[in-house]
Amino acid sequence: MPHLADTQAIAYLTDRTPSTIRTWARRYPDLMPRRGTSTHNRALYDVEEAELIAALLDHGGNSRRTVQH
Repeated sequence: MPHLADTQAIAYLTDRTPSTIRTWARRYPDLMPRRGTSTHNRALYDVEEAELIAALLDHGGNSRRTVQH
């Protein structure tokens, strides 16, 4: 069963900004699909999927801060 977290938590866990997480969700919908909505009306994502994207982007030579768009 996936571990779900909202945009804010994913941002904290991956050391990115919430806007970067929203960008990833738009750019990579197959890798990081929305998994529902929190009680605070925030989008929920699978933590492992978000960490995978972070690792792939880091491995690709992008710094954590230049990934933001």
